Amino acid sequence: MKLLERFITEIRNNETLVAEVELLFLYGFIRVLQTFEKLRFLVQNGTRFTLNQDPRVTLCGYSIPHPSEAKVNIRVQTTGDPAKEVLKDSCQDLMMICQHVRSTFEQAVADFKNNEGSESQ
Repeated sequence: MKLLERFITEIRNNETLVAEVELLFLYGFIRVLQTFEKLRFLVQNGTRFTLNQDPRVTLCGYSIPHPSEAKVNIRVQTTGDPAKEVLKDSCQDLMMICQHVRSTFEQAVADFKNNEGSESQ
């Protein structure tokens, strides 16, 4: 969770932008290509998933330039909304999903422990 929160903070503050942010206006579409350092696969794939769920996104993908580098290129193409804002929103959605999964898991563990204790009596 802390990695995802740090990732969202870094997007907001532009601390980890390695390459230039490229905004292109082509045929009413807005594209953004950003390169981030030190991201893990789960964050990249989760971000891509939440971006693809957003109706404002027409194209989304990521690539890793080289396996030995801790960099990832994320490309987002939208229908008119600023791609950077859509990326921020999708990261916040991903954080909410992670919080829901964590709380559901913790509740299930607590229920299991309570049931296990009542069965042994």
